[in-house]
Amino acid sequence: MHEIECAGRQSSFVDHFGEQDPSSRCFHIDPVAGEVVFGDGEPSDELYFLLSGRVSIVHGAARPEAFRIVTLLPGNILGNVAFADSLPRTASAICDEPSDLVRLRRSALEALGRDHPELVTRVYVELAADIASRLRATDELVRERA
Repeated sequence: MHEIECAGRQSSFVDHFGEQDPSSRCFHIDPVAGEVVFGDGEPSDELYFLLSGRVSIVHGAARPEAFRIVTLLPGNILGNVAFADSLPRTASAICDEPSDLVRLRRSALEALGRDHPELVTRVYVELAADIASRLRATDELVRERA
């Protein structure tokens, strides 16, 4: 099995977002190695931005046949697909080492939209670009294995 590392797209989005209202819009969290950021089947009302560290996306984390899908590096967004479609999460995010993440709740994003709609537009543009990038990477893997 390949271990895939996914380098993130560098963006000033998180810095700009935090400048707007860091006390109520987003929260820094600093999980340790082995800590679960979110689990398979959980509600998807939070989005995470990886600032430092490494986080793996794992299918079936609680089962013996669990497998790592990808290891995310700084600059990546975690939980983007479930956040976009509002369905429960389909995998777990587990820290491989101490990490620094910014957590953005859906309610905070909606509130921000009332005061700063241009920033919310940037969030969704970032989400779309991130999802598209991962889809292209998946397509490439499929082609390599065909």
